[in-house]
Amino acid sequence: MLEDLKGISIQQYKTDVGFRTLVEGVNENLYIIPKYQRKYRWSKEQVTSLVESLIRGLPIPPIYTCRNRENQLEVLDGQQRVLSLFFYYIGYYLDRRKNNSVDFSEVQVDKGSFKEALTNQLSLEELHIQLKNEDKKSLM
Repeated sequence: MLEDLKGISIQQYKTDVGFRTLVEGVNENLYIIPKYQRKYRWSKEQVTSLVESLIRGLPIPPIYTCRNRENQLEVLDGQQRVLSLFFYYIGYYLDRRKNNSVDFSEVQVDKGSFKEALTNQLSLEELHIQLKNEDKKSLM
């Protein structure tokens, strides 16, 4: 078993990726959800909390990826966060009456964008996030 690991090197890089770069990378299928990931289960409230944290400049946990043979970045840890930010970006969310959870590794993305694949294969509804300050007044 250890003989199989000889000559293999693991390199770790830390990269700060902006919101737009991340979500556009998801849409262009540069980031993918591998089959070993669990199903997406976040609620709208969790998506809203994540977006509020990001807009307020609060830190969010890192997202871990590894590059596969097709040069895509497989999301190792952070799938719920990545997809939640993507839903916010496209302005749609899962229609919970039809989707309690989704295995995004099963979404078939041919030559189009990830958004096109989602809208063609899943029931979605519009996502509106109204941020409020501490006085409960709208920020947006």
